[in-house]
Amino acid sequence: MNPIKLGADYRGDRQCVFFMGALVETKQRFHLVAPEDRLVPMTRDERGYWHATVTDIDPGALYFYQWDGETDRPDPVSPTASRKACMVHRDSWDHAFAWTDAGWQPTPLPQWVMYELHVGTFTPEGTFDAIIPRLPELRELGVNALELLPVAQFPGDRNWGYDGVYPWAAQHSYGGVEGLKRLVDACHREGLAVIMDVVYNHLGPEGNYLWGLGTYFTNHCTTAPLGAMPSTTMARTAPASVNMWLVTPVTGSNLPLRRIAAGCGSRHLRFRRPPHPGGTGRSRR
Repeated sequence: MNPIKLGADYRGDRQCVFFMGALVETKQRFHLVAPEDRLVPMTRDERGYWHATVTDIDPGALYFYQWDGETDRPDPVSPTASRKACMVHRDSWDHAFAWTDAGWQPTPLPQWVMYELHVGTFTPEGTFDAIIPRLPELRELGVNALELLPVAQFPGDRNWGYDGVYPWAAQHSYGGVEGLKRLVDACHREGLAVIMDVVYNHLGPEGNYLWGLGTYFTNHCTTAPLGAMPSTTMARTAPASVNMWLVTPVTGSNLPLRRIAAGCGSRHLRFRRPPHPGGTGRSRR
């Protein structure tokens, strides 16, 4: 059985196949909103995935899904997911990006000097691109690793980052996935490693629509001001999914899953502390 490629899969010849995983019985619809307005019914296959083959569509087209058959919602795995419409890409991750870091080798981990950076407040512009001219200054400080506070899509334009709602997308007001690629490439040119601060144990309370796709969240407890908490199953699978959709295509490397903060009710999750330079990591419940 062929693996499913979730999201928009542009096949060329003005044809794109859209796949969505949703444990719901309500008829799903694909809603093209630009450059024209068009509704296309989605069909559920034997594996439970909803799909639609849309013709006469080009890269750059904007779309939503209608999970309940009438309300527009972003594609949950789109790299451009936000309250605004998602975009069809010629290649799901635009592998034409001209990386210049083929020879990049990070400094050995015990020698890392890390600088924690909030993209939205580090510069007046609050974007990935605006950070790049400042990288030499960080190197002058002795920094060789840049830790980005969470950049997953959140509601609004400025946010601390810990109530993201679409972990498969990079924040659009920061510059999106393309801006993140440019920053990572520039960091490597300057001799800086890039660390991604990520959040998997909850979603923000505003703009979170993933609950509409199925029983992926738990009401076992509430922790204000956080939003919905993933069930144990979702908390286990989300990091691997985000690694596939965001980290690997952007950086060409994998996300080191050394620690996963378990949400309330996820007592069976295990995580490892990052190993101390002089010893090994310990597994804890």
